[in-house]
Amino acid sequence: MYKNLNAESLGISARQHELIELALTYKFRGIDLDIESLMKQVELHGAEHATRYLTSANVRIGGFELPARWDAEDAIYQEDLQRLTQIAEVAASLGAVGCTTTVLPYSDGRAYHENFEFHRSRLTEIAEVLQNHGIRLGLGFKAPTESREGYDSPFIATPEALLTLIKTIVSPNVGLCLDLWHWHVGGGTLDQMKDLTVDRIVSVRLADAPTEVSPPDITEEQRLLPGSTGVVPADIALRWLAEQRYRGPVTAYCHPAQFTGITRTHAVEQAAQ
Repeated sequence: MYKNLNAESLGISARQHELIELALTYKFRGIDLDIESLMKQVELHGAEHATRYLTSANVRIGGFELPARWDAEDAIYQEDLQRLTQIAEVAASLGAVGCTTTVLPYSDGRAYHENFEFHRSRLTEIAEVLQNHGIRLGLGFKAPTESREGYDSPFIATPEALLTLIKTIVSPNVGLCLDLWHWHVGGGTLDQMKDLTVDRIVSVRLADAPTEVSPPDITEEQRLLPGSTGVVPADIALRWLAEQRYRGPVTAYCHPAQFTGITRTHAVEQAAQ
């Protein structure tokens, strides 16, 4: 496994070369791509110019967020699916081997079983496009109660439900974005984590939680720096991942509110520590 930097989760806005410099200064071996920003540069200046800093830097691509609106109406989804081929080609040229997306914890009108099949079908199609370029798709979920308030049709909000979805998608490049904060808030255990072989874990995200707040009341803004309270047992999970020879990115994935009033250099330094 290797230490990976995600700028957005630290509330950082930086040019590509500045982000690479920060990563190298604080000994991150990987960074996450802002793929939409990169593709805008590709469209304006061409791939060679847009990727020049990334191709010359001694840093790995930890991953990127899936840029496809796969839960949208069919016309929008098909448009994004077509565009995904070009995006995957650019990402793969930089050495990217994984991307992530989050399954929402509610349905806006579909019954549970119908929504499950909808997800299985579309994510299978997306996985096939990514597989053509050697990129894996890691699925995550949202555990906090606040993320599904106001919706009458609940959907995937626990590790068990997400693992069931992953197992029904036959594409071999679909796996888990293991966010230990959501795993903890959603009542997940290490045994459930072990239910997947380590080669199905695409990426790992770390954050801690406050000691005085119970899981049903926790909010996304309470994603704290890893190890700051010890509520989320990241050390146990990381030891298991090391034993299983997990080789992917590990990212301090906090909420940007934790870094309000802090310089970006200090935020990256804290994440590195």
